[in-house]
Amino acid sequence: MKSPVSASTSSDIFSEQHAEIINLYKEHIPVYLSDLLYAVKEENQEQIIHHSHKMCSAMKTIGFTEAAELLEHIERKKPARQELDKMVGELEQLVNDSLKKLDEIRQD
Repeated sequence: MKSPVSASTSSDIFSEQHAEIINLYKEHIPVYLSDLLYAVKEENQEQIIHHSHKMCSAMKTIGFTEAAELLEHIERKKPARQELDKMVGELEQLVNDSLKKLDEIRQD
């Protein structure tokens, strides 16, 4: 039995879904990072955990495992302020790198 969706239509749908995921990531991850930075500044451990978890899910969805692992560490280990500041600095760089990489991919 022949599939009601042609191969080209299937790949178009697949591409559209990927584009939508990437667009959502690019739209939301800067907000998530800002929320996390604010929670760190305020030393609000509950919000640090919440925003770390939320960002981690986004990073896993898009495939940025290094950032996801860093966020899991923040969420689970609750590092002291000095270590947390260092980790958040690394995270900021990873987020910026991820956004640049996604822009490069979209241009290819």
